[in-house]
Amino acid sequence: MRSISKIFAVSCLLLAILAVGCGKCKVRGTVKFANGEPLTGGVVNFTDDTKLFKGEINQDGTFEMKTFKPGDGIDPGTYKVYLTETLMLKSSGKTGTTKGADGEQSVDFEIIGKSESTVADKYNDPDKSGLTVTVSKSMTYDITLE
Repeated sequence: MRSISKIFAVSCLLLAILAVGCGKCKVRGTVKFANGEPLTGGVVNFTDDTKLFKGEINQDGTFEMKTFKPGDGIDPGTYKVYLTETLMLKSSGKTGTTKGADGEQSVDFEIIGKSESTVADKYNDPDKSGLTVTVSKSMTYDITLE
């Protein structure tokens, strides 16, 4: 009878672990500017100074945090939030045309200027961004930039 109780207890424990998803939480959200325009590239980072989780920002401003691969979730906890890889090439506003290698076909091109950060510098530093999040379950976390 005791072995049945042990098997039952272990089975309940395993089911509880599976139901919680081994403690990982799915966090999705969007990064937008105050005017509603999405940030179209970069990476959202969550750190507690010992762990780092990342979520690539898509063209529409959406992101999903991950541990190692998309959809695997992150650990519950309180994190500082910051952005990286937010440099974008800016157009110089000039275009040009050149002949192709065959001398017949021409190619139109845009002259790209220097790269500039698309967000304020403070958002690139976990200690200055002013952004924090507490993750305890799967959730949506939206970020609005100044």
